[in-house]
Amino acid sequence: MKVILITGCNGSIGTGLINHFKKKKEFKVIGVDKDFQKKNLKFSNVSYFKTDLSNEKSQKKLFKQIEKKFNKIDILINNAGIIHNSLLVNRLNKTYKMHSFKEWKKVFSANLDTAFLTCIYAIPLMIKKKTNGLIINFSSISAKGNI
Repeated sequence: MKVILITGCNGSIGTGLINHFKKKKEFKVIGVDKDFQKKNLKFSNVSYFKTDLSNEKSQKKLFKQIEKKFNKIDILINNAGIIHNSLLVNRLNKTYKMHSFKEWKKVFSANLDTAFLTCIYAIPLMIKKKTNGLIINFSSISAKGNI
């Protein structure tokens, strides 16, 4: 049985992936998101973990739990990501509200750090079993912003 890990499982793409793979009996599905909601728990082949993937300590803890419960990962789908939709500078607002550097860093952390950290912790679990592993990194262009 293949173990597949899907990050960002609470978003629209992640939910679609979970819904697809939960019907396949040849997969054990691991869904990870920081905004955990109890979805599809009636399926015995789906497990959910709530964690902040942009935090390295949280990632270490998550992968210790995954290793203990599943002992391997065959497929990793890095789908977690966010968007912050605002103008760099809004001249129409008399206070000249600016896109904050804090939000900029949050977007980069969620979209890049999460994929990097997830890969560096998943790869040893793939190598451990000496089987073929697969990593897919992707996201949507814009789910709820940049109109």
